[in-house]
Amino acid sequence: MRLFAIAVAALAVSSCASTPPRPAAPPPSLTRGIAWLVAQQAPEGAWKSTTYSAYGEGPVLTAAALWALTACPEGTVPRDTIDRGEAYLRRCITPEGKLESISPTYATSLAILVLVRLRGSEDPDIQRMARWLVSAQLAEPMGWDRADRAYGGWDRQGDWARKPNLAQVDLSILSFAVEALAAAKVSEEDPVWDRALTFVSRCQQPDGGYLATPVPEHGWVNKAGEGRSYSTATCDAVRALTACGSPSEASGAWLDAHPATDTPVGLNAEWTEGLRYYHAYVWAASRRLRGLPVDVSWLAGIQAADGSWTNATPLMKEDDPLIATLLAVAALAEQHLTAP
Repeated sequence: MRLFAIAVAALAVSSCASTPPRPAAPPPSLTRGIAWLVAQQAPEGAWKSTTYSAYGEGPVLTAAALWALTACPEGTVPRDTIDRGEAYLRRCITPEGKLESISPTYATSLAILVLVRLRGSEDPDIQRMARWLVSAQLAEPMGWDRADRAYGGWDRQGDWARKPNLAQVDLSILSFAVEALAAAKVSEEDPVWDRALTFVSRCQQPDGGYLATPVPEHGWVNKAGEGRSYSTATCDAVRALTACGSPSEASGAWLDAHPATDTPVGLNAEWTEGLRYYHAYVWAASRRLRGLPVDVSWLAGIQAADGSWTNATPLMKEDDPLIATLLAVAALAEQHLTAP
């Protein structure tokens, strides 16, 4: 009888050990942030800024809000919210495959990431958008050659940027574009990857870190000043290199030597605050990609009572609670992905 009891106990322990652990519950700050974002959706399925008229059009912030929400734990976002947002996005895709907006490159890249999460990479709309995104790269078909400092990047204005047109080209735009193309399973043989790596390599500084752009005319994009690395751009480099299938050890080493948590390293006080929520996301994403723990729990301490976040400074338009909140939600979703 005793032997039988021991055997049963051993079996029970074995069964418990083999039972997969229950996923961690999302933190209350994430749940409240999701609820606030869901409440901002318009009846037609879009998200629109009430702070900035330029972002009052729907495509870019709808793609961004859905990008944040579809990264959240399963069951935390109402299905109707996702379905209405997806239907709106699909109505915004032009025949050539872009989301026409103030920032078509960001909008199209984010929409690809959203639809891949929802429908898989073979979806015809995804493939059409991916083809447009490849065609919008600043490369030979757009009149740019390898000697140009912008070569291999993407302009915020997409296919408007035929040489010599440039609005803004930087690592942030590129990192979302290559993540979208990787999600859409663009062939490894496509020259888009080598071209992108050319741009990324030109952003790297002798100390191993990165600035945002190597284009002299766009030096204002480099928030630490010309030739100076900073953590937000270096986190974007980790994301870009990972999507391009290239090692990111050098940029990771720079981040390890310049640790950051709730604020970026290498910037003056003004920009340190201005980039708070974007940095929270890219820092969390780069940590997850490197297999490191992510802790952005500090976001709970600055969350508003209604569940939103906002920035006191307008430098990166994070004073718009819609922009700040979707970035904070995306950062917390990255933390949840790495939770034990």
